[in-house]
Amino acid sequence: MATEGTCRTQIRSPYARFALLCGVITAGFGGLGLVSWVTGVQSLASIRAQYIPMAPSSALAFLFLGGALVLWIQGPSRRVGRFGAVAAALCVLCVSLLILVGFFSRLDIGLEEVLIRDPQPFGATRTGRMSPITALSFLLTSVALLLLLSPARPATGKAAALASFVAAANLVVLLGYFYGAPLLYGGEIIPVAATTALSFLCFGAGLIAVAGPEHFPLRPFVGSSTHALLLRAFLPPVIVTVLLGDLLSPLIVWPATHPALQSALTVLVSAVAVCVVAALVARTIVTRSIARRRRGNRTPSSRRRSPSASEQRRHYERTPRRSTISTTTRRAGTTRSTRTACSCASTTPN
Repeated sequence: MATEGTCRTQIRSPYARFALLCGVITAGFGGLGLVSWVTGVQSLASIRAQYIPMAPSSALAFLFLGGALVLWIQGPSRRVGRFGAVAAALCVLCVSLLILVGFFSRLDIGLEEVLIRDPQPFGATRTGRMSPITALSFLLTSVALLLLLSPARPATGKAAALASFVAAANLVVLLGYFYGAPLLYGGEIIPVAATTALSFLCFGAGLIAVAGPEHFPLRPFVGSSTHALLLRAFLPPVIVTVLLGDLLSPLIVWPATHPALQSALTVLVSAVAVCVVAALVARTIVTRSIARRRRGNRTPSSRRRSPSASEQRRHYERTPRRSTISTTTRRAGTTRSTRTACSCASTTPN
């Protein structure tokens, strides 16, 4: 059983706090989805009226998974938190697996009709039903959560890899909404709602934070090495430049209206931004290297190693031996000189 101090120490970790926040946000999205279907205000589950709302089954699954993550982070060694997280993950796993089986076998299992019996149509599909892509994402995230609950260390790396895959896939879905071209709209397959993709992205980030910086994808970014510093400095500006370049270019009033010149000016502005970041990073690296050299050349007096008790004992043991050796040498020299004088006196003629 974990003590209260141990749980507080684990929650104080920045990764644990971030994962706790992600779990709360995921459960909040699930709660908003359920409230939207109960009240009829579907804008809470779809952001915009022209977007498909989050299915009630998806909202209930997010509520389970987010609550399981929060419950487990607050008490990772408690039986109640671990049992609740395992039960929620297994429940979501079974529901998503049944939905996938019904989709590929073309059978109407009728599992979601318990929540919404007669939903409104959305193009060639219907609202209130979970997308197969959403079901697959729920399947992978529930497996990742079960792997995190496992005490084996290799399972944590696999869980982080699954969470990264789910987060990346739903990031692609979000980018479709971001650029005004949602995926699978107008087809026969139920598209993924924007709030669903955002919830998966948040929950995947929480699972990655729980896995910690020892595993992918956080491992290359953590540490004081030059590799980690360059990744932390260059990757976010590049991503922001790529994502916001097409969105902000129509809003900027350029002095010329020629498309080629506008593209050239956009590239020039991006290059200047990258150069500024590179100069700042180079300055930081040089400053750190100089500080390391200065710390290596001079050792503070407080860090000087004092002799241990054994070294002091050896010193005191060697000191009398030296004095004894010198005394014996003196005595031997005196004896030799005395013998020499006697021999000289005996050989002197009378």
